[in-house]
Parts: sequence; structure tokens; C-alpha cells
Amino acid sequence: MPPLTKPDVETGWTGGGDSQEDSRIETGDSGVSGGTDSGFPETVERVDCSRISAANPTWEVCETGIEECAGVFGDGAGCDAYCAAAGLICKARFGGEPGCNKEPQNVLQCGDNNGHTSDWCVCGPSDGTESDPDPGCPVDSSNPPVFRELGYRSASYGQRHNWVLDCRDYAYSAAGAEHRECDSAYAPDGSRQGTASFVFENVPRGWYTAYVGGRHTENRNPSGARFLVDGHAATINQRSSSGSAVWDLHGQYCLEGRVEVVLDSTVNSGSDSVMGVRLDPVR
Repeated sequence: MPPLTKPDVETGWTGGGDSQEDSRIETGDSGVSGGTDSGFPETVERVDCSRISAANPTWEVCETGIEECAGVFGDGAGCDAYCAAAGLICKARFGGEPGCNKEPQNVLQCGDNNGHTSDWCVCGPSDGTESDPDPGCPVDSSNPPVFRELGYRSASYGQRHNWVLDCRDYAYSAAGAEHRECDSAYAPDGSRQGTASFVFENVPRGWYTAYVGGRHTENRNPSGARFLVDGHAATINQRSSSGSAVWDLHGQYCLEGRVEVVLDSTVNSGSDSVMGVRLDPVR
């Protein structure tokens, strides 16, 4: 396996060629991995590690290779979610801190739910043995996984008086009196606390990528929005100046039956937002 290299600061490109358009590496004549039976050289698609940092600004890409990415998540999401952003799986996990600080002496399991805000992840392609990410998650061929989505109007809201639902095309927790003009049910107590709960019924058993949608703005919760998908927690950074509606990757999970997704805004007093949740079958 080719060694990982540090990405170019300006372009993220670590190989030859003039740009990332040259993303296929021929290996047949180099002696690295031989040629195909047809006599033509094999090609290996260079993985786009920039998809990781693009998916979440708290995820750092520190090293890249032809088929590998490595770096640090900084929001508690875990290595499975970090790697999935580039279409890869976790190959190894270590302790780590933001700033590309790896702790090689602190070896962890890829799927650890250890409560760490940050760890170092090594990501790579499936070697075929991981065709089912969870051997205990068999799919019923007569009832395969399907894409599901719920919008913010489908949620039930705890402490509804702290939520603004009628002023934008998304929901958000707030404390200011100015929102009363467009939402008559909004009567804030100043805490910005509450919950937004989404329930998917009769989800066919399978492996899903979960996404949570929200509006990223400068006044969002500085501590991040805490979402739980079927009990799996991740903190999503919604704070930016873009003002964009973003579908953030939460993680990949084996799901079936009744699946609940909760935005838990009771953990602090920041303003969180949600426009919907999605369950997308991995295959």
C-alpha cells in the first residue's frame, strides 16, 4: 500500500500531474501491481480526501494517499462518519487532537463510542470482506433498504415555546422576542432549550447513512448541535457565515423498524437549527 503523504496546503494534491483532474494512477507498467489480463495497465482512482473537510469544517485531512486518507475529527462524530464522507471505511483509529496531532501510542477500535471529541482516523477502501459493514445486519431481499426523509414539519417539539417554526423554511431554537411576529406559538423563556424528534416507522433492515439538515449561520450554537440517530450521538457544527442550508453527515448505522432521530437542544443554551433528516441506504 503506498504511503500516506501530507496534502499540498493550497491544492490538496499529493501526486504528479498539473491538477486533480489527473486522478487515475496507471500501475500496469510500473511493477507496482502488474497489468490486466487484456494487456492494458490497471488504473486506480485516487480518492478525493477533500470531501472529508468539505463535509464538516471540524474534520481535518492531515495525510493522503492514492486510496487512503487520514486525519482528525473534532466534533465527536467518530471515524466511521469521518471516513464515510470520502466513500471509505475506517481502517485504524488512534488518539488525536485538532491540529493534526496523532497519538500513535493510543490505539483504539474504529467503532469505539468512547465519548472523545477528537481522534485520529485512518481511512481506506473496502477489501471486500466489509461488503456488509455489520455482519449482524443482514438484509431481507424481499424488503430491501429504501431512502427515507422527513422534513422539520414532521417533528414533534419538546418545549415548543422555544422553537421558531413559521418564520423560515426550517426550525430553530431561539430566545429573541422579534420572532413572535411570524410564529404565534413562540414564547421564549430565554433558555433556547428543547428537543426536535423525528420518527421513521417500518424502516427495512439495512445499513444506512444518516444525514441531518440545518441552516448554517454565524449565530448558531458555538458548542454545536447534538443529534442522536437511533441512540448514536454526534455533534454537528452549524456555525458559519455561509448562511447555507447544509445536509451534514451524521454517520452510518444498521437500522430497522422504528428509528428515532432527535435534535437535543437541552444540553446548552445555543441556537440550533433543523430542516430535516435523511436515511440513505449504503447499497
